[in-house]
Amino acid sequence: MMAKPHHGISAESSRESNMEVSVAYVLASTEIDSNCDKIIALPLGHLSEDGSTYHSSAPSMVKYLNKVGIKCDYLSEPSSLFEQRGAEWFGPTLLIVSSIYNSNPGIFSDLLEAIKNHITGLYTTDSKPLIKLNIRLHKDKESQSAEVIFEGNSEDFPKLLKTLEKTWHSK
Repeated sequence: MMAKPHHGISAESSRESNMEVSVAYVLASTEIDSNCDKIIALPLGHLSEDGSTYHSSAPSMVKYLNKVGIKCDYLSEPSSLFEQRGAEWFGPTLLIVSSIYNSNPGIFSDLLEAIKNHITGLYTTDSKPLIKLNIRLHKDKESQSAEVIFEGNSEDFPKLLKTLEKTWHSK
């Protein structure tokens, strides 16, 4: 199943084995502060009217990232959680802005390592759970945001890392 860009202007994608990565260029939210010093978990449909419903994985992901030293917070306090059931792990959409990347150019690698470790702790009997994750990249008010949409397992993270780096440097 190919992920479709939402609010997208253009998209690129690649598919290898069971991994899928696509990049959608999306309108930047006016709520985004390019000088923010932490990764922001975004609510579902944060550009729409309901901006306080998050994936059910958001609270544990935000808590875990903070525990391992990666600052993370919510765009707005969650009022409700949306649960998707299945064998796969649905991660929250995570926003990375220029101030985070500029102060830690290794943030993509650090983030993917933390996600891998978090999921390994959640799925003790499945060494390769399917992961569905969106990472939004935002440089400044003059540029569009790019949303990297990933579906694969943690063994595919090196390819995801290359896509994140390429997308960041091409924006």
